[in-house]
This record gives sequence, C-alpha cells and structure tokens, in this order.
Amino acid sequence: MRGQNASTKRLLPVHELLTHIREVRQFYAALVRSEKLNDVRALGRGIFARSIEERLRMAGVEMEPMRRSAQSHALAGSFFSLLDWWINTGMKEDRKKMDDLFHRLAWSGLAAHRK
Repeated sequence: MRGQNASTKRLLPVHELLTHIREVRQFYAALVRSEKLNDVRALGRGIFARSIEERLRMAGVEMEPMRRSAQSHALAGSFFSLLDWWINTGMKEDRKKMDDLFHRLAWSGLAAHRK
C-alpha cells in the first residue's frame, strides 16, 4: 500500500487480498481450527486501518485526526465484514466486483471530506 505509484482512490488492495485468500484456503482453515482467526483479524484490522488512514491523507481527505483514525478503523472493519461474507458465500463473487463495492461504499461515506 505504500508504493508511490499506488492510486489514492484505492484504500486497500481488495482484489489482490481476495485472490491471496482464495489461494491459501488450507491456511485459513488451519486458523479456524486453531481458534487463531480472531487474532489474525484483529491484527489485520489494525494494519489496514493505518494503511487506510495514510491513503486518506494522500488523497487529500480533510478531517480532524481523531475522526480520520476512527473512520479508518470503521472502514477496515467493513472490509473484514465484506471478507467474511465473501468467504461464507463460497468465494463465488468476482474479486474485482468486490474491490469496486468496497471502494464505492468507502468513498460514498467520505465524499464530504474529499478535496
């Protein structure tokens, strides 16, 4: 996410993440069996929230730091909710469509704060 050429319109690499998760189904199943999935999710939410917060700054989203942090954490949580839905429905929905859906939802909630 920190690449200089990354688009500021993409807050997370959703398509790429879903592709990776589809490829490591056995690892995901092992996390579920070991009851460590929630630990991994919590770590991921924190990492993704910081990444989203950085991307919002890069995109010129103007809001006070506390609100930007809260909004970033909410968006990271939204991604994990979308991820859960995608996994629970058999990973059938097109990953590009899921990427578009996440970003459309995210930016519609941020529209008032964008330059």
